[in-house]
Amino acid sequence: MRIDRRFTGPANSAHGGYACALFAHRAADLLGVEPNDVAVTLHAPPPLDSPLCAEPAARRVHVWHRDELIATVRESNVAIGTADFVELPVAEQSAAHFAGRIAHPFPTCFACGTARLDDGVGLSPGPVRGRPGTVACPWTTPAAPVPDWLVWAVLDCAGGWLFDQQAEPMVLAHLAVRLAGGVPPGERTIVTGRLDSRSEHGATVTTTLYRPGGGELGRAHATWARHRR
Repeated sequence: MRIDRRFTGPANSAHGGYACALFAHRAADLLGVEPNDVAVTLHAPPPLDSPLCAEPAARRVHVWHRDELIATVRESNVAIGTADFVELPVAEQSAAHFAGRIAHPFPTCFACGTARLDDGVGLSPGPVRGRPGTVACPWTTPAAPVPDWLVWAVLDCAGGWLFDQQAEPMVLAHLAVRLAGGVPPGERTIVTGRLDSRSEHGATVTTTLYRPGGGELGRAHATWARHRR
């Protein structure tokens, strides 16, 4: 495996959601399960443009960069909840208050980076008025078939703005995703996020991707940890 520099998250490392999708799909093949049935823990920032090796170990898979353990993928059947649906106009209003436009700790981020508006996803999750601990924004899916890794990236970054990224930047540490089937191309969708818990060391969040009428397309549960500068 190798992660192209296009899929940057924080500077000089891979986007967490994209990397987790890549690792989950490779591990699922090795374990004989579906990507929906695994969870990924990141131990170190996934490097860019470098070879990565996936090695099975019992009912898990380790991802290595040379002699450094990057990630562990385990089978998981833990239930994942959903973040509440909001209507499209609410999502649009929330996106208008995306904090990353004022100051972004990771402007190179493939999914939500303000320096990647031309070649990234352009996600802009902002606070939902009247719902503390909730964010939302629209996402127009590409006209071409939507790959699973792109949905993982969107569900990841939506959860990264449920806390103050300017004051205390955090990065993805653990991610499990359950997709509900194919995501339609060329459609205006809505991604929402809910803060489940917060501590001095990190946070846990739930994110969900919806069709405009409220039909679910996918959900995720993630743990975020303080960014080690």
